[in-house]
Amino acid sequence: MLDILQVVLKKRDINHLVFTGNTPKDMRQSLVDRFMTDTRMEFPVFLLSTKAGGFGINLTAASVVIM
Repeated sequence: MLDILQVVLKKRDINHLVFTGNTPKDMRQSLVDRFMTDTRMEFPVFLLSTKAGGFGINLTAASVVIM
């Protein structure tokens, strides 16, 4: 499902970040930090899989969450 959303976002030229259960451990915190500190809205969309949710992610910068 995330693959389909990524295709749509790319076609609409919407920058986004992706965090799944397969995201390497050394990239996880930097993705969250990048989204949380993105004051210019360079990345308005952060796609997360439900498997990523098991890592204790807290995205207080998110204005909308869709499950």
